[in-house]
Amino acid sequence: MSYYPTIDDLKNQFHEIAFKNKAETPQKAIEMAYADMSRRQEGHTPAMKKVCVKWLADEVFTDSLQITDFNTWHKETCETLIAKMNSVTPGFGTVGKAQKVINMALKYLSCICNQYDGILEQCHMTLDGYTLDWYKTHVMPWAKENDLPVPEGNILWSKIEQYAD
Repeated sequence: MSYYPTIDDLKNQFHEIAFKNKAETPQKAIEMAYADMSRRQEGHTPAMKKVCVKWLADEVFTDSLQITDFNTWHKETCETLIAKMNSVTPGFGTVGKAQKVINMALKYLSCICNQYDGILEQCHMTLDGYTLDWYKTHVMPWAKENDLPVPEGNILWSKIEQYAD
């Protein structure tokens, strides 16, 4: 008999790994998501983190968060986060960086706040080096074999400039 984990099983496993010895607060979840994006990004500053995390905690991921159209909300939130990043360090913000923070924040928040349970099912896959390597290895060859368009050059999540609808 095979065992297939439920979403709750996966969420609990992720929770154990992510929050092992950390405070389980929305602020901490947002800071962890921001750290996932910024740890190896040249040009990132503590001032940028302060501006972005404050905006996300005070104005986006609040108790009154209501999302009726997830994709529209995600795109608008990415665009505003990019503008916040660029207000501190011009040219720093990209869609790739913004989506990383927002997607990871939603995943971390879903571990500690029940209000995000329904949203988690709508979340986008967070782009990172692992998912892009899988894409390059599996999807791009298949797309080429089937005469479908594929991006040219090396794809880095932090350099993605356009939000695909």
